[in-house]
Amino acid sequence: MLPKKVSALAIGIINALNNVGVFGATYVIGAIRSATGSFTYAMIPIALLTLSACATALWLGRQKQGRAASLQSWTTS
Repeated sequence: MLPKKVSALAIGIINALNNVGVFGATYVIGAIRSATGSFTYAMIPIALLTLSACATALWLGRQKQGRAASLQSWTTS
């Protein structure tokens, strides 16, 4: 989906953001578990973040399908 000129840069940015996210999630899980003593409560923010990411991906996919359908109907008219 990306041009060849920027694909290496994009992969590097994605990797860097992943590393920051892993560090942050580990820190948050440890802090919540230390404060509450419960691993279940520590996993709730991760579950909510995962659900919001899934909802965003579904929403963006539907937006893309809607645009593609409207472009197709516009070009065939």
